Amino acid sequence: MAKIAKMTLSKAREYAAKNQDKAHAMYSAAPEFEEDNAPRAKPVARGFASFKEYINKNGRPKKQNPKQSVNLRLDPEVVKVFQSGGPGWQTRINDALAIVVRLGGLI
Repeated sequence: MAKIAKMTLSKAREYAAKNQDKAHAMYSAAPEFEEDNAPRAKPVARGFASFKEYINKNGRPKKQNPKQSVNLRLDPEVVKVFQSGGPGWQTRINDALAIVVRLGGLI
């Protein structure tokens, strides 16, 4: 390909014309489709369904009660206190709110 990129337009046309016979020869040498093989071929939809089942078996199992993603605006002091505890500060906020809800909450 680099060879073609450095050619002038006329040389590129010349190169393409010369090599057109090679491409045609490669294409014509490909085996023909035989209808005898057709019944043994799997339909695409059936093959995709088995592939989908295989894909779904991998990975982490689905949780019964997954957490919800929310956008929450907090006071800077609250964020600073929780972040000062290091990584996992969002989980600690969740735990603190869960305790408040279990105790009857502020709601």
